[in-house]
Parts: sequence; structure tokens; C-alpha cells
Amino acid sequence: MKRVISVLITISILLSVFSFSTVTASAITYGSIGDFGYFIENDEVTIINCNIYAKGDIVIPEKIENYPVTNIRYDTFSECEYITSVTIPQGIKTIQSHTFDECISLKKINIPTSVNQIENGAFRFCESLTDITLPEGITEIPNWCFYGCYSLEEINIPQNVESIGEYAFGNCVSLSDISLPSKITIIPESCFYDCDSLTQFTVPEGIIRIEDDAFYDCENLEILNLPSSLKVFNISSFFGSDSLKSINVSDENEYYSSLDGILYNKTQTEVISFPPNHSSTVYTPPSTVKSFSDSCFEYCKNLEEVNIPDHVESLGVRTFYFCTNLKKVTFSSQIKTIPEYCFFYCVNLTEITLPENLLTIGDAAFSITSLKTIHIPQYVQQISGAPFDSNTDLTAITVSPQNEYFTAIDGILYNHDVMQIIAYPQGKKNKYYALPKGITRIGDDYNPFSYNEYLTGISISNSLCYVDYRVFEKCVNLKNVWYSGSEGYKNTILKVEDNNDYFTNAKWTYNCCEPDKHIYTDKYDNKCNKCSALRDAVPADVLKKGNDNKWYYYYKGVKTNATKLINHEGKWFYIKNGVWAKSTNTLIKHSGKWFYVVNGKWSTAPNTLIKFNGKWFYIKNGKWDSTAKTLFKYKNKWFYIKSGKWSKTKAIVSYNGKKFYVNGGITQLSYSGKVTISGKTYKIKNGKVV
Repeated sequence: MKRVISVLITISILLSVFSFSTVTASAITYGSIGDFGYFIENDEVTIINCNIYAKGDIVIPEKIENYPVTNIRYDTFSECEYITSVTIPQGIKTIQSHTFDECISLKKINIPTSVNQIENGAFRFCESLTDITLPEGITEIPNWCFYGCYSLEEINIPQNVESIGEYAFGNCVSLSDISLPSKITIIPESCFYDCDSLTQFTVPEGIIRIEDDAFYDCENLEILNLPSSLKVFNISSFFGSDSLKSINVSDENEYYSSLDGILYNKTQTEVISFPPNHSSTVYTPPSTVKSFSDSCFEYCKNLEEVNIPDHVESLGVRTFYFCTNLKKVTFSSQIKTIPEYCFFYCVNLTEITLPENLLTIGDAAFSITSLKTIHIPQYVQQISGAPFDSNTDLTAITVSPQNEYFTAIDGILYNHDVMQIIAYPQGKKNKYYALPKGITRIGDDYNPFSYNEYLTGISISNSLCYVDYRVFEKCVNLKNVWYSGSEGYKNTILKVEDNNDYFTNAKWTYNCCEPDKHIYTDKYDNKCNKCSALRDAVPADVLKKGNDNKWYYYYKGVKTNATKLINHEGKWFYIKNGVWAKSTNTLIKHSGKWFYVVNGKWSTAPNTLIKFNGKWFYIKNGKWDSTAKTLFKYKNKWFYIKSGKWSKTKAIVSYNGKKFYVNGGITQLSYSGKVTISGKTYKIKNGKVV
């Protein structure tokens, strides 16, 4: 475009063989001299064009045709790629917008003291600029003024400057030293964006506000010092500055404070920012802290463990966003909400226990983690969006039996009455799934199946009438859909939104039996020959809460009067006569082993002794250890265990390299003397053989 304008101007002034020529139109005289085009109006000259092939040092004359040069029009030198220096004459008052834009070889600019204004982008992308002195008369460094001046290492800003514009020094990757004059009160948005050579920056006194992205992506910035005058600090001001180790605040600041390089509000009731390259791997907040602000730990690459004590009451949005080494979080019992994107991309987080009093889980709260299972506590009443999306290791979601809003069946999350599917774990490797009958819509802010690589077939009832956008996106192995209605009925009632191609293009089999029937019984196989293949789509063992608040056992959909251990939602429950025996402590035989049950559930609590059928059994890791031969301390006494049971015998027992005297199955630590056992006499002192 610049070249076209140059040609048009050349034609308009009727170039001749003379060193300059002029043409007059409406009291404006146009002309050219050397590499410049210009016009004269009211006895003043305005430079309007420069030959884009001009090279080397350019000197703009003070006078042309005996008239003073007082103005350089915007864009005049834009894209003049070969000039290396420019001297601007006295008399010029304004350097207009984009005057030297993309002068990529320009190294030096001589600006006269007459200049009192510089406009937006005046020196943008002067990639080679290293030498420039700004005149004392200017009061503003405008937007984009030095953006992309890659070679600029330092610059002195005159003391009369009162404001700096957005992106003013953005992408000045060599800028390592800059001092701001005392009249400046705001560091604006993206002012020092991508200034990679800044390693330390002290915000001067007088600055009251630092805007969003002010130091964005300053890759080598390690220390940021904040003054007493600062009132507003946006945490996003240094997003992308991943080397930042310490934020230090003047003790006189009335709004902020720092402790060990971590930024807090003045009273230290809120964590505002934990620098992304802070050296700590474990963090426990001071006892004064009540909240974590939005994004306060974002991109903290060294952090591995966070302890959130009970004095902390709330977390912010994106609190631990992209904490890629975070492995352990201990929650305060006061936390009621896990906000959206709270643990997004915490790729080393493999397990987490949510707080008991949790009420809400936000969208993408645990997306892209390494969680294998997650348990929804009793009081959770709102789950937004896709909090567990893109977790390829997640195999099961479980829900407290007491939760009144949600339930889980075979590790799949539904609302409590199973009328809406919320999340299907992406790491669940079942090939087939049967959507429970009665569900009329899939989606509505949830995309339970998107990017699932394991599902090859899904069975749906003709009650389904709507599939939302992206529900089956990238389900690349989904090949079969078994539908209980006719093809005509489906075409009439079922609406499928875009990005569900693998679902709509699968092979559809119509007039199949309902999902709840073909899973559980053989008699429907003549009607739908796919029923046998689908038996794995719904779990065999399920607990369902009855109207009497008891939990009943269903085997393959049939209420069953059994006594056994069953795995329901990732936990083992003791079923007695078809009902969960939630107050029972016992041993139960399962798969050839005896399991210890406490309050109706298999317990892996610390090793213990349990009385069962009149005998005492030794429990290790939640199971009866039938081979154990040892001494075991129980209720402050040491019991002799033989073949996994308490042996009420008289014996000498070896334990931890010593021999103990046992009588009645209990060590006699207060006995000293002689005992004869099986014809052999032993000398005993304090219950031990000497």
C-alpha cells in the first residue's frame, strides 16, 4: 500500500528532471526534493512522503523553498526498511502516529527540543533502534510507541512525562533498565509486555495502580518491588512471567503486605499472589488468612503440597490453575465451593479428598488432572459444567449415600433421580453403556461422553429426545447405537445438535428392548440379539435407597435377598438379607478371604483383634491373616496370635529377636522366675527368657 501511495504522489506532483518541482492546487503547493514529497500551505512545509528505497542517514531539511519545515505527516517513513538514522529539524512539534513504523534498520533518531508531542505507534517495530533521546517537552509516551523495538536496551523518560500508554514498551525484548518519572501514577495494560530482559523492577513511589498484563510474559523477571503509594494491583499484571520468585511490598503501604516474597492484603487475611517461581514446594498460609484470591497460585511450577487449615473459608477462581507439580491438597472443612478452573491442568494431582461441607463444584474445577477416582461428599448440591473433563485417568466417580442431589451408578455421575447424566469418567474402559430409561436429554452444560476412546456401543431408550452440542464429540470408537424405538419415531422425536458425528453416523439398530430389560435377563435375546453383548453396560451390584431410608441390594436389576460384600461406587458394603447392614461390625467371607466390616463397610483401619463366633481373630489391612504367628498389642496387653487367632495357651514366643513368656495367651511382663513348658524349664525376668 505504501508503494502505491508513493507512486500516486509521484504522479500527482508531475515529476521532472529537476532537483525539485512544484504544482499548485487550491493554495497548496506540492513538490518533491531528494527522497521527500511535501506540500506548502500557509508558508509552512509538511513532509508527506519518503522514498521507501531511501538508504542510510536521512536528514530532514529545516527549510524547503525558503519556508520552514514544521510538520511530518503520519506514516511518512513507514516501511522505509533501509534508512539507518534520521535527523529531525528544529520547529517540528509533533511526531505523528506511525511516522517511523517498521523502519526495521533504523538505529538512531535525533529529535529536536521543539517536539512536545509523540503520537501512537510512532516508532513501532523499529527493530534496530538503540539510540534515542526524548525531548523534555513531551508529557506522554503514547500507546504502542516503542512496541517491537527489539534492540532498545535502555531509555530515559523525561521528568515531565505524566502518562504512559498501553503496550508502550511491549515486546522490547532487550530493555533491561528503565526509570519512570515521579509524575506517572498508573502503569497501564501490557505496558512492559514481553520485556524479556527485565530481571528486577522497582515500581517507583507515586504509582497508585498497576493494570492487567502490565508485565505480561516478562520471562526473566524475578523480583518485583511495590511502593507504599500503590492502591490497586491486578494479579494478572505479571501473568506469563514464570520466573518471578518474589514480590516485595513497602512496609508503609496501606493496602498490601508481603511475607517471604508472597503478596497478601494489608491485614494478611487474603493470599493475593504466590509468585510462580517461588522456591517453596509446600505452603501453609498464616493463621490470619481467610481466603485465597482468584488465580493466586496460577502457574506455580515448584509447588507440590498445599495445606489449607480450617481458618481458610474460600478459594478463588483458577486458584491452582496450571500448578503442574501439585500432588497433594489438604482442605479446610470450611470450604463450601471449589470454583471454576480451580485445579485445571494440575497434571500430577492423582488423589484428593473434598471437604465434608462442600456445596458447589465449578466448571472445569478438576479438568486435566491425573485423578483416578473422586468422591462427592454428602452436602454437594451444585455441579456446574464439566468439572472432571479431559481426565483420561479417571475411572470412577462416587457419591455419598446421604447426598440428596446426586448419585453414582457404576462410577457414573447422575442427578439423584437418575434423570440426567452429568459425568462419564473418561478413563472408564467399558465398551458398552446403557443410558437409563427416563433420561430425556443429554447435555445442557454437561458433555459426559466427549473424547471418550473406549465406548463402542450405547443403548438408549426412545424417551431420549435431545442430544446437546458436543456430547459425543471425538468418540472415535463409537460404532453402534441400540434404540428401543423405530427409525421413524427417532427421526420425529430425537434432535441431535452439531459435533456429534460419531453418534449420528454409528450403526443404528432399531426396535431393541429397553435398556433396563436387555441388561438383566436372557428372555429378551430373541427380540434384540445385542442384549448379551450389552450385559456389561450396567453394574451387576447396585444399592438403591428405599422410601424407608434403607439401602437395598439389587443384582442385575433385581432386588435380591443376599448376605455378602458388594462393591458399590468404589466402596465395599456389607449386605445382610438384601439390606445394607450399616451398624454391623463383623467378619464376612468373600472370594475365599475373610474381611473386617465396621459400620457396614469393609475397613482397612489399623490392625486389630475382633471377636467373631466366640473366637478372637487377628485383622491385618482389613482382612483376617490366617497365617499370622506373632505377638499383637491390643488394649494395652500383648496377645499371642497363632494361625491368625488368639491362642489361649502357655508358651514361649519369639518376637522381634526376643523370647517372651505367654500364659493364657497373654504375655506376663510382670513375672520373674522359672516356668516349665513341654518338659523344658525357662528362667524368666520381666516376662522375657534370660
